[in-house]
Amino acid sequence: MEPRCSICRHNKRKGRNMEKGVFEGIIKKAKRHKCRFVSLGGGEPTLHPELSYFIALCRGQSLRVAMTTNGLKLVDTSFDRVHVSYDAYHDYSPNRALRHYRKLGAQVGINHIFTNFELFRSVYEKYRRRRVDILLIKEKPDTLTTQEEYDKLRDFLSSHPSSGIMLDPCLSLTLYGRGRGYLCHQGRYATYFDIEGREWICSNQKYYECPAKMW
Repeated sequence: MEPRCSICRHNKRKGRNMEKGVFEGIIKKAKRHKCRFVSLGGGEPTLHPELSYFIALCRGQSLRVAMTTNGLKLVDTSFDRVHVSYDAYHDYSPNRALRHYRKLGAQVGINHIFTNFELFRSVYEKYRRRRVDILLIKEKPDTLTTQEEYDKLRDFLSSHPSSGIMLDPCLSLTLYGRGRGYLCHQGRYATYFDIEGREWICSNQKYYECPAKMW
């Protein structure tokens, strides 16, 4: 199977990877801002030839390390947390990856792009029994998800307050937010760095102000 996700805009890199020097600079900045956690994500981090070096660099700076992966390629590396993508766009089973990284000591979860309520509920019912957290992510930058589906999800969350479900900031704003035009505050808690080491409020909405101005 193709280890690159078909919908990921990072596929436009045409095989380019973040260079070691860029990542080293990011870690220096992270330590300067007293960062405690580094999350490695898309493109697909398991395809990067320097992944082991990146993780060792983080560990050497006492940083906890997480990874988001499609789960098709497994690496024998210890992470603090690993989330495997599983939704309408990633419809292959995450079971092998979840078992693999849990065995290596990671806390495991599923990243689920929310497109319809019934699909989400089937994933929830299957994996919560296995003590797998679920991070719900809004489909972006555009979505065809209807308000009815969001209403079903909000009702479900209200009736399952201790469900092991987390929401990304965009979805949280859609369900409980302050209306259109409200600026996401994700950049106050986390920062996204692109392949060139440039800093953004998140990986999808690059037109926002840079986090340094928000801080």
